[in-house]
Amino acid sequence: MIRKCCSYLTDFVYRKIAAKRQEAINVMEFALNSTNFNEYVNTYFDSRYTPHFRPHLYNNSIDWIWEFLRENATDQDSISNIRGACDRLLVENPSNPSFLLLRSYSKFTNPNYDKNEALDDFHKSWLLLKTISNRSDADFLSFLTKFYKQIIVYDKELGVYLNKAFLNYHLAWLTSFIPKFLEEN
Repeated sequence: MIRKCCSYLTDFVYRKIAAKRQEAINVMEFALNSTNFNEYVNTYFDSRYTPHFRPHLYNNSIDWIWEFLRENATDQDSISNIRGACDRLLVENPSNPSFLLLRSYSKFTNPNYDKNEALDDFHKSWLLLKTISNRSDADFLSFLTKFYKQIIVYDKELGVYLNKAFLNYHLAWLTSFIPKFLEEN
């Protein structure tokens, strides 16, 4: 019985607590490497969106973010506050797909952020949604298209960063379709 309890406790620590600590370390490292450390820290602790996001901390739905982005992601100050709130809440729940997607958006639309990091957050968000909500690969195209449309509303030039994701989706579909088609014919 004691071994089972210890095993359960160890598993919990590795799954939950280690993931939270790793996210906190990532946020701290990014803040230290940021070109504007003061702004980064201020938006982390005092983001005006943290109270708005907190009710979604353990909600795995992303449906609410599309309207939120349309109404609030209008300037760099708002986008910095979105990133700050997401960084803060992702430390508490690193497996929240909506916060990862919002942070991805904020990194795409801020010229000071690496677009590869934005893509990483985007893909992590999708993988979590796929796992949690049992979404199909076909749902990815809808997910990607919504995100793409939201990005190009802010800046049409940013769409180029998502082209590779579109191409990879279509390449994977073709790769699976061609053998099936050849077998049937």
